[in-house]
Amino acid sequence: MGWTESPPALSAATETLADIINAELESSNAIPPPHPLEGPASLQVPLEPSAPDQFPIHETGPLRPPLA
Repeated sequence: MGWTESPPALSAATETLADIINAELESSNAIPPPHPLEGPASLQVPLEPSAPDQFPIHETGPLRPPLA
């Protein structure tokens, strides 16, 4: 379809852009802002046993046959 040279050109462009941005980040001591979910994700979850089920399956009543 006439796109025979696009993959190498696209790869070269993205690699060049990545190299430029990486060099800029390494030369400056800029620290990117933290991700908004980084704080909640780092909280420890307490390991407590869950409460027993209030409605066990044997107390729900007899099983009924299908309608059809």
